[in-house]
Amino acid sequence: MDEIRLLDGSGNGRVDAILRDVIATLEDAFPGRISGSYLFGSHADESPVATSDIDLCLVSRGAFSASEKARWRQTVRACAPPSGPALDVVALSEEDLLRDGHFRIEANSRLLYGDDLRDRMPRQSFDRYLRRNVHAPWDYIAQVLHAPAYQAAGYLVYPLDYPDPGGEFYGYDRPRLAHRDEPAPNVQALVNTACWIATAIVAVEAGRTVAAKGQSVRLYRETIADDWTPWLEALYEHGNRRWGHLVPAAPADRRLLRDLCAPMPAFVNRYLRLYRDELLVRCREGGAGAAEAAGRLGEIVYPDEEAAATLRALAAGDDADVRSVAAASQRRVRAAHEQR
Repeated sequence: MDEIRLLDGSGNGRVDAILRDVIATLEDAFPGRISGSYLFGSHADESPVATSDIDLCLVSRGAFSASEKARWRQTVRACAPPSGPALDVVALSEEDLLRDGHFRIEANSRLLYGDDLRDRMPRQSFDRYLRRNVHAPWDYIAQVLHAPAYQAAGYLVYPLDYPDPGGEFYGYDRPRLAHRDEPAPNVQALVNTACWIATAIVAVEAGRTVAAKGQSVRLYRETIADDWTPWLEALYEHGNRRWGHLVPAAPADRRLLRDLCAPMPAFVNRYLRLYRDELLVRCREGGAGAAEAAGRLGEIVYPDEEAAATLRALAAGDDADVRSVAAASQRRVRAAHEQR
């Protein structure tokens, strides 16, 4: 395997060495299939902390088959360094990028190797950006913060409480960092979820796009500036910048972290009210967007008549795909009501 020369870098010698190794390994494993490699996220905008992941996007010539995807994942796992920054590598096809664009690559990326497609990519429309990013906080809430309850039932019921009301940090602390196996008590998911919520609120209520976590906090102050702004800034400043996502050891810092965790359910529910309204809008539009929104209304159950009536209408509609998804969501809603 020959060493490659990066066209750009992160500014961190160790990170760049990891990038050279993973790109060279994947180029060797998939000869002629990778057209370009982009760094994005905090290492691209020079705002990482010690626990920040390395976010790498590799662009393929042609879509990977199922077997190639399995080999891809295995190769990426083998490239992961035993210690230090964790790898988060995604693969997108040239066809997808040249058809749909990609906001994060367009707005906040560095070409590391290969051909640069960014000038040829269409600018991603705000509606496509919104459709993608309004769901992101919910994915964190369901699959990370409240994962045990969500996995057990297949849904959560609005309004949400703490993941663990009796825990020191109310269940918002995690035993290890994402993409890593070593123990490291942390609040990375808490900070990331809060920033994704800020991103969604800025998009829906101010019509603005956000390219990075830190920018979500700044734009929240500039465009929303509500009572949540000081708390969001303090959570990001301490949880990300000062503590590097790790649970601090000093008693005073632990008390501060607990205080910062305490308002999170209310901020989550502020987002979930907004999310409900967005889902109902998508349901009324019909088509693939309605099917996706109807499915989400079976993952987060809103105990109100408008949401229930919307699902009933979709389950009795003409679109077979939407009808099937809405009926499945209705079953989850009924199960949720039976449990209450």
